[in-house]
Amino acid sequence: MGKMARDKGARGEREVIDLLQIVVNRVYQSAYPNALNIEQITPQLKRTSSTQADGGGCDICGIDWLAIEVKRCETLQLDAWWKQCTEQARPCQMPVLIYRQNGRKWRARCYVQAAVGVLTVVVADLSFDDFSLYFAACLKQSLSRSS
Repeated sequence: MGKMARDKGARGEREVIDLLQIVVNRVYQSAYPNALNIEQITPQLKRTSSTQADGGGCDICGIDWLAIEVKRCETLQLDAWWKQCTEQARPCQMPVLIYRQNGRKWRARCYVQAAVGVLTVVVADLSFDDFSLYFAACLKQSLSRSS
């Protein structure tokens, strides 16, 4: 991969971190309204080191149960990217693929629970706004389990 492609990927990862960190901050502030040092207990998302990502790790770390892969590419390769994302996620992690093309909005692919006769898990492609709502709900649920 050339330097321009790596730089574009890194910019994409930073952009996604900025968007998701807003959600994380909002959920933690809501969950701990009386916390004096909310910044100390709120997870900070960050890019995974390139050597770790090259070795099969996810692109963004900071929340243990989440494995985020970010793709900023003109040619969509959703099936290949999703395969990579699910294979590199640990068994206890929720794989999430966040992707976009130039001039388009971010989208996300992840597993969601759906009631189709019975409760089942399906792969869903969501707008980033819808994914942000789903992510916030998952984050709230994880906080309520850990309390």
